[in-house]
Amino acid sequence: MATLAYAPLFAREDRRPDSFWISLQYFNLYPIVVALLFLGSTYFAYEPINFGAHDLRLFRAVCVGYLAIGIALQVVVRSVQERFNLQLSAHALLDVITIPLLMYASGGMRSSLGVMLFISLTGVGLVAPLRLNFLYAALATIAVLLEEGYWVLALNLPAANFVPPALLSMGYFATAGATGWLAQRLAANERLARERGRALANQTRVNQLVIEDMQDGVLVLDRQSATAVARLSPAALGELVLYDFPGNIRELENILERATALSAGGEIGPDDLRLRPAAAEAAGARAVEGALDAPLPEYLDRVEREAILQALARTNFNRTAAAKLLGVTFRTLRYRM
Repeated sequence: MATLAYAPLFAREDRRPDSFWISLQYFNLYPIVVALLFLGSTYFAYEPINFGAHDLRLFRAVCVGYLAIGIALQVVVRSVQERFNLQLSAHALLDVITIPLLMYASGGMRSSLGVMLFISLTGVGLVAPLRLNFLYAALATIAVLLEEGYWVLALNLPAANFVPPALLSMGYFATAGATGWLAQRLAANERLARERGRALANQTRVNQLVIEDMQDGVLVLDRQSATAVARLSPAALGELVLYDFPGNIRELENILERATALSAGGEIGPDDLRLRPAAAEAAGARAVEGALDAPLPEYLDRVEREAILQALARTNFNRTAAAKLLGVTFRTLRYRM
């Protein structure tokens, strides 16, 4: 049953983002660097250290094997990017096997090398499923307890010597759980960011299509059936742009409902909106306010902008025709806009 539970995690179809593979490449540098440092310390250290205190030849042999397998894993992860969990587990198992052997060669728990498994469990825990995190913690616990068990049985040491590795094992599980929970939160936030990015890209594309088709008018939909009941012509749209809408969105709904009922042929024109008196009155009020309250350059800019908008509305937003209607060049109109 355990094999069936873990089998889907190592399937060939296991696909991970590129960021996971990059992280695994960095993780695989860990055994290479550690092996070089430990191996070099046994030859070039100025003062005696505990590395290899019990069996120096075994310590050096394990370091050489650690280095060779680490380089091999680095080559594999760079050339074969599939079965991510399987490659990640190979890296984790390498540390779980190697570090207890280095502990044994250095005299057991007093070498303090057991804390290095915290680094391994934290690194793989950031990209591994939570179930695998606890599996790695369990294997690390078994390896450390077996290593300490050898010393207790071989040297007839008291059972109290199991307390330090037991506390270390509790830390392994705590690290695996906390790191796995944090990784799940980060993965959820990353998925949400990707989904929002796709939604934003789709919305941007829809907006571009709407802008491209703006010269054909805007469809007016029925609120209940969500079906098109009329088409708002570009000229009518220009009138709505110039209107102040003192009643806000409710007034816009009433205007469109009335214009839909008055329109002929399913197209709403400027006359169907019946906004000209209101728009003229609003424009006159704005002109008076502008003349009284604003400096002359700002007032002239406002009048110029309204003239451009009216010309665009009359020419169905054709800027070339609007420039001709205003008596200016197309470049001048574009600059003024």
